[in-house]
Amino acid sequence: MKTLPDQKKELRSYMRLSLAAFKESPQYETYSLDAMKHFIESPLYRYAPLILAFVSVGTEINTYPLLTKMLDDKKNVAIPGTTDTDMTFRMLSLELPLSKQLRCGNFGIEEPVKSLEPVNPESLPAGTVILVPGLAFSEDGCRLGKGKGYYDRYIERVPVETVLVGYAFQLQIAETVPCGDLDKKVDYLVTEEKITVCGM
Repeated sequence: MKTLPDQKKELRSYMRLSLAAFKESPQYETYSLDAMKHFIESPLYRYAPLILAFVSVGTEINTYPLLTKMLDDKKNVAIPGTTDTDMTFRMLSLELPLSKQLRCGNFGIEEPVKSLEPVNPESLPAGTVILVPGLAFSEDGCRLGKGKGYYDRYIERVPVETVLVGYAFQLQIAETVPCGDLDKKVDYLVTEEKITVCGM
């Protein structure tokens, strides 16, 4: 019987290879836009008082068109920056283009410039949506991240009314995902194919 860390390591390796191959296909951009369309046409998007999104990197689903669309729609949006151990979301300005609000941060990921207003995770408005990245998800809400624990630690601090949305490609949805007691589950999955209510 494989241990939980071994199961996670094996699935991470498999997903990294699958995503690297998929990134080279023309469907990468098409599917990213399809997932965006599902999300922006949903009540999750329409009624969210605040959306905490992520800036895609590497083989992750492309969020740049979504971030630009949200700013065009005058949505309240925040994106994360990291230190070695912590993650802080900062509010994007509706007055500036996205490119003017980003800088290169840890791990080569674009982050918000430090002059943007930080968000207090303990006082998010009810119904705030967090778009959560991951390498793999299952339809019961389990998520496999990259192993650094940033999102698990951040989610520990947010109000229970916060809506957690796994945002990924359908190829990242596995039948089962190894999940420990400290791993935070998501409430919904958004992919290029559909929106899934987890655990239903």
